[in-house]
Amino acid sequence: MPQAPYPLGGTARAVAEDVARLGGFGIAAHPDSPKPELRWTDAAVPVDGFEWLNTDSEWRAASRGATARAALGYLVRPAAALASLLHRPVASLQRWDAMTRGRPVVGLAGLDAHGGIGRQADDGSRSNMPGVPRYRDSFRTFSDRVILDRPLSGDAQADARALYGSIRAGRVFTTIDVLAAPGLVSFDVDGPSGRAEMGGTLVAGSRGTIRADALVPRGATLVLVRDGQDLDPRIAAATAPSEGVVSLRVPVASGEGSYRAEVRLASAPGEPPVPWLVSNPIYFLRPAAPRPPPPVVAGEPIAGSSWHIEKDPGSSAILRTRDGRVEVEFALRSGDRANQFVAAATPLAPERRLTSIAFDAKASRPMRISVQLRFDRLPGAPRWAESVYVDQRSAAATVHAADLRPMQAGESAVPDTALAAALLCVVELTNTPPGRRGIFELSNVRVAR
Repeated sequence: MPQAPYPLGGTARAVAEDVARLGGFGIAAHPDSPKPELRWTDAAVPVDGFEWLNTDSEWRAASRGATARAALGYLVRPAAALASLLHRPVASLQRWDAMTRGRPVVGLAGLDAHGGIGRQADDGSRSNMPGVPRYRDSFRTFSDRVILDRPLSGDAQADARALYGSIRAGRVFTTIDVLAAPGLVSFDVDGPSGRAEMGGTLVAGSRGTIRADALVPRGATLVLVRDGQDLDPRIAAATAPSEGVVSLRVPVASGEGSYRAEVRLASAPGEPPVPWLVSNPIYFLRPAAPRPPPPVVAGEPIAGSSWHIEKDPGSSAILRTRDGRVEVEFALRSGDRANQFVAAATPLAPERRLTSIAFDAKASRPMRISVQLRFDRLPGAPRWAESVYVDQRSAAATVHAADLRPMQAGESAVPDTALAAALLCVVELTNTPPGRRGIFELSNVRVAR
């Protein structure tokens, strides 16, 4: 992904949109963390990948007794002690399986290794134990194993492209290495309409044979899972009587949704036990319907003469209005971050509920504008916002009131928009660094009620 033209930040929707625009690969990390501010809550955001397992979330969810035992065990067998805190992350697997019923989403396991438990700067809830766990111990716990189209060549750039390409394509599976190694799996579907490897897609309704082969320890059970539910164990589960390869061949008359493979060990830690091996799915999906053109939003126009500038004391701005256009030339104050902002603001008619704000916008360079409703009539004058991307090309944008997110803690539901006193289009530090100069222009601004 190339360097972003501005700091990425704000809502999950905005960051995912920017990452996709820049050609990146967006992964929902620690989606079910016990720590609310780390949790992934917006299921509507179209992420590319999903962490079905995250060690930080697992350790936070562990009991004090389990954590104490792991701390003692870490002195003897560090990786095994870390793995003892794992369990089957039921909620995360259910969320991933629900997402993959309709589109490909790559599942990954994340070690969340950031140099130890003592990350006081960003997480005061952690104890001050710098360097624990060590990187090498974390990396020995489990791994994401990537299936490449060719052997590594020694050319760093070419190999990186091959590695990222396979991850994007879903040709990757997870193994809990400290429980048993090596973990290897071959997983595909072969049928009249073609062959699909792990991560691949066939048309819904296609028939074929699911083929799964895994190198496993003695007593391991290979299971096929469809849309989060185990298939009939009489035909889609096999237990290895000894160490070696265990195989499944399961005919599918009319494939629907996503199918993946798991290998389970009776000795695995956790309640319920963490799976030892988890593949990415093979998909049977219906062709995507063409996206309809965005609806034309009618509404009450906002006159250019009603706008004014709001800003912090150190920043500067010039407002120009002509022919219904609103142009703002801004310069955020340089130096340390101190709530620098420049806004074009206009009052809203009281006691009239709005459903969306629509406008055309362009800017002197790629940037994000925060579109905000301010509720001056409510205690604390809370603001609710959604950012929009703008660049040198004029483009239509619509912000729906239902998509607004609070800019202050403790809010959960958008207030009655009839109470909104002002509409603001703001350049601020979430996506604009101190000292940045530029111009943005709004036209055809209207409010739908």
